Amino acid sequence: MREPTAEYWFIFYGHYIVLTKNNYQPPLSACLEGLKPYFIRQHALILPDNINYYCAEIDVEVDLMDELLLVPLRQALDLMSQEWHAAAAKAFAIINWDRNHQFCGRCGNATRFNSPAFERVCSVCKLLFYPRLSPSVIVLIKKEDHILMARGAHFP
Repeated sequence: MREPTAEYWFIFYGHYIVLTKNNYQPPLSACLEGLKPYFIRQHALILPDNINYYCAEIDVEVDLMDELLLVPLRQALDLMSQEWHAAAAKAFAIINWDRNHQFCGRCGNATRFNSPAFERVCSVCKLLFYPRLSPSVIVLIKKEDHILMARGAHFP
């Protein structure tokens, strides 16, 4: 269960995420004093539930406190309760966007983060980079009391 006044951190090391051992959720800010010096990028996330979320990336595997563990992200989604999935996915997307857009795809010069707009801007040609949105749709096709079930041909 999320505490409404808490500050939760989604911390990534490559495709791994830091979770608490006791309940497999993102750690609270108070647990992270030993990790914060290792953050190479960090962002505040704006989500609709009025809880403070942050994401960060560490670039070295550090010794975690006893109450924390490093878990592959796909495995973490199985361990975390479903209420965390959307926030974890957004946090991972933001960290990847920031990591992958350090340099301009047009002219190759360094980009800089332009807060609070969640954009990176090229320092020379002024090209803007925004986090990618990847919406999905789930559709139910129904006729009377029958439901159409389909799958991709590439799945066994």
